Amino acid sequence: GEHKPPDSSLGHAEEIWRLEGQQGHVPRNLRMCLKLIEFTKPEVIIQPPGWQTTLHPRANITLSMYAIGCHTLSSARLLLVPGSNVGDCGLHLSRLSNTRDHSSWTALLAASIQVASLPGATRCRGLSLWKKQIPLTMAKDVLQLRGQVPAAVAGEFCVAVAAEFDQNWRKQSSPDPAISPR
Repeated sequence: GEHKPPDSSLGHAEEIWRLEGQQGHVPRNLRMCLKLIEFTKPEVIIQPPGWQTTLHPRANITLSMYAIGCHTLSSARLLLVPGSNVGDCGLHLSRLSNTRDHSSWTALLAASIQVASLPGATRCRGLSLWKKQIPLTMAKDVLQLRGQVPAAVAGEFCVAVAAEFDQNWRKQSSPDPAISPR
């Protein structure tokens, strides 16, 4: 026969934006679809830095950030990319982040100087739609990358974050069926 749940179990539009209380089928399923969409492109959200555009040797730099679109931020490295390798920092790096040209990434990372890195993997924030909009400086789940510009560094550099997401996907505690991921 035809499956028709009672209208009272379907839910209401306002339930999409709240997670507490009774939830209907439709709002729950919409949230699930939004979560899947979020996982198609993990990203690091960065607070605009407060340092000068010219970084001096031995200068301390701190970058505030959080990750979305993933379960785990596996690693994050704060890098100084030689300006001669990229030209316009924002334009070149944003174009490169949207490509699958791994040789370009590998060359850029090899020419970069690492200033800081996360000490270990950490949970991602989750879909920003469900979080109250608060300044990054006040959020509890903001990560800090802190480091010092090496003494021998000279010239113009772009500051970038190289991140890896969900690198632990192959680790399973009790898979069913008992086979490795493919």
